Amino acid sequence: MFGLSLKKFNYRDYPPRLNLGCGFDIRQGYLNIDFKDFHKPDLIADICNLDMLPSDYYEEIIAQDVLEHIPRTQTKNVLNEWYRLLKRGGILNLRVPNVIGLLRLFENKYPNSLSGHEELIHCLFGTQAYNGDFHHTSFTDILIEHYLNNAGFTILSIDPKDEWLFDIEARKL
Repeated sequence: MFGLSLKKFNYRDYPPRLNLGCGFDIRQGYLNIDFKDFHKPDLIADICNLDMLPSDYYEEIIAQDVLEHIPRTQTKNVLNEWYRLLKRGGILNLRVPNVIGLLRLFENKYPNSLSGHEELIHCLFGTQAYNGDFHHTSFTDILIEHYLNNAGFTILSIDPKDEWLFDIEARKL
């Protein structure tokens, strides 16, 4: 069964690892959460407000290709919420778009063609295939470091991926 209602949901029935905004990337060994039922997550919920989950409980949070879908003005609050969920020493793994990397691809490295530019615009603004599948923001290394540090995280690594993304690992101390 997927997408349990909150009345039937018991967080103790799941591993102490979260896959937030999982989409179709359902992972074994994680509580998979998404706001769309057609992704068939373990729990249908808004990943910005997870009051049904306990504080200081989770060992790891994965949030890949998710933070850019949240309104820019809510970034700090969402990272604070995810910080609340992690236990001391817990790890946050993020993947977010790198706007400077995208601009470099436009300028230098990507085919100067209609299809090449359409693909990069898709990377910048999301697929927009359904409500919620669009990007509200993008990041630079300075911005994401600021947001994570402000929420209390210690950054372990910020690594470029595919020239237009950042893979980030941060720890709750």
